[in-house]
Amino acid sequence: MHPEQVPYPWGAVFTVWLILGVEVAVLHAILRPRLDQPWRRLGIAIVLVGGLAALSLFTLVTDMPGYYYVPGIFHFLTFIVLVTIAAVRSAARRLDRASA
Repeated sequence: MHPEQVPYPWGAVFTVWLILGVEVAVLHAILRPRLDQPWRRLGIAIVLVGGLAALSLFTLVTDMPGYYYVPGIFHFLTFIVLVTIAAVRSAARRLDRASA
């Protein structure tokens, strides 16, 4: 079949959207604003996303369609953001303790 006649892989794209939607919903359930144990919840989210990022990295195969890479990139960037948030919160907490 000529490359211009190949239909767009909408099924795969919707599947990736569904996977990302479930992952965002799980992260929201873990990280939703509550007053109890914010460090524990952040740690759980970091471990979860870090595990997913490692799994994505270990199962990475080149020469795949673009939608194949989206979850791995999402995991990696989310992991970086969560670790950055943890580092900033930790630094702010230490500064508060030092100034008190």
